[in-house]
Amino acid sequence: MKRIIPILFLMSCGSAELVDVDQQNKQEVNIEVEEPDGDYITHYKNGSVKLKGVIENGVRSGVWISYYLNGSKASENVYKNGELNGKTVSYYENSQVRYIGYYENGSQAGIWRFYKEDGTEAFLEDYANIQNY
Repeated sequence: MKRIIPILFLMSCGSAELVDVDQQNKQEVNIEVEEPDGDYITHYKNGSVKLKGVIENGVRSGVWISYYLNGSKASENVYKNGELNGKTVSYYENSQVRYIGYYENGSQAGIWRFYKEDGTEAFLEDYANIQNY
């Protein structure tokens, strides 16, 4: 798995892109670094866990879990050969489930259930019959 080393750090839930900005020319320069196989973990500045999972053959594998700054789980995703493949669950910061869905080979699949922050079901989305164009 390759990561980009930061000067300017941009983060979304479960993934990171790091960009070095050339201040004189205002150009972005990406620097790639190979991640070693094994356990992978990143932390917030306060020391709490931000993201953890396993890298196999240079890519994400198995269950990856991201956390909010307060320590509650933000998401849980299953990877196979570096692609989302299996159950995915996203949580609100209050630990209520935001949505539950499934991926097949990196694409959304089947029925996804979305919930309101109070835990009540909001709506369903059916990805079983959606064509990728």
